[in-house]
Amino acid sequence: MRWLVASLLLVAVLPFGTWFVLYRIAGYGTGTVLAAQLGGMALAAVLITATRVGWRRIGLSWTHLRDALLVGALAYAVIIAAGAVANVSTGANLTLWRSPFGLWPFVDNWLLTAFGEELGFAGLLYWLIRDRLPRHRVWLAVPIVAALFALSHLPGYLAIGHEGGALVGRLGLNVASWLIFGTIYALSGNLWLVVIAHAATDYGLSPLVTNEPLLGLVFMAVLVAGAWLLRRRGDQRRAPLAPTATT
Repeated sequence: MRWLVASLLLVAVLPFGTWFVLYRIAGYGTGTVLAAQLGGMALAAVLITATRVGWRRIGLSWTHLRDALLVGALAYAVIIAAGAVANVSTGANLTLWRSPFGLWPFVDNWLLTAFGEELGFAGLLYWLIRDRLPRHRVWLAVPIVAALFALSHLPGYLAIGHEGGALVGRLGLNVASWLIFGTIYALSGNLWLVVIAHAATDYGLSPLVTNEPLLGLVFMAVLVAGAWLLRRRGDQRRAPLAPTATT
């Protein structure tokens, strides 16, 4: 229980300290943002190491990476193909590929933000909460972490002046996003796949994910379906062999 409390304090205190102490004193810039990102990632890594969650359990193996890349590539291929068909058949002018592509924004959003945040929320908090729920209610871990994910963004929204409907809308979008991310993780146990889903909303390789809501939902649906298939394959591998007939 003490590790869960420590992790919840990390989620609650670190964002406020980042926005209302670090940025107020040292300013908001590449250096301070990087320091905050690396600090949060390091603290999550320390807690994962110190708790019974453990690194093997959270889904960061090379096999997990391979599976995530295959499913992610399929999801991008589906929406890009759909966008291309829409451009040809209806005369739409949808942008299929991100242009220009920046290496630093990619690293910032995929590694430091998406991976860093999901290391804490999926890799740490999800398991700490799930392990303390009754067996028939483990599904509650996803909405609980989704709410925590949204609340962790509250200090940033307050610091930049969001209020009223805009604030509620942002928090609601955070909750909805992590409900999808959490579903992907609960099905697959693959942290890399959650990172791909998360990063696609921050710095997607195709702007169709965020600029075209319907295609964005298709993209996430493919990831969820891929997570379900990975879950089924894993269950089949773990299933005991059927007894063979003897003569």
